[in-house]
Amino acid sequence: MKEITPDLPLIANPALTPQQAHVQASDMLRCTLAATYEYGESMSGRSRHLMFAVLHQLEGINAMIDRSLAVE
Repeated sequence: MKEITPDLPLIANPALTPQQAHVQASDMLRCTLAATYEYGESMSGRSRHLMFAVLHQLEGINAMIDRSLAVE
């Protein structure tokens, strides 16, 4: 019987500075926003509304990350 190994958690590179990690998180979030928007466009009805609700939350998170990067 094949043994199933769970995926390891994603761990940030310990060599990253906090600023670099922050920028990387912002870039990853921007990609997630783009993918969510494209996927939401292909949906209809309730599913579309839920997807765009998620998109709205992601946009808020992105705005806070961008704001914190501008302050640093």
